[in-house]
Amino acid sequence: MLIAAVVAIVVAGTIEYRFFTKQLAAAQTGALLSAAELQSNIVRRHLEDRRADALLLSSRERVRAALASAEDPASGALAAAGVQDLLAATHRVYGYHAVQLFDRTWAWSPGSGTRSASLASLRTCARRSPRGRPS
Repeated sequence: MLIAAVVAIVVAGTIEYRFFTKQLAAAQTGALLSAAELQSNIVRRHLEDRRADALLLSSRERVRAALASAEDPASGALAAAGVQDLLAATHRVYGYHAVQLFDRTWAWSPGSGTRSASLASLRTCARRSPRGRPS
């Protein structure tokens, strides 16, 4: 009789332990998924904000004029310096770590900032962007 009682207690304890660990694992999984979703939303909002900043910057007449003159071979290094000045000003005003410039084919030109991203990492971002091209 004593053995049966001990076996019953061990079985009940094992069942309770398994139930508790499943509940704990489910709670931890839910917490991790919530944290991952929150971080994903933060990153998404940040990228949307930077895309909006790029759209605003590209709509400015001064920027368009500087880029158009930089494409003209006759303008030479002076136009390229003007574009670099605009990138540096944007870098300072917005407080970005870096500002990069791309054309429609994702060709890259040197940007402004101390932590400019590598071309390989930027192309990886381009492949992962929703539209697969710069905004």
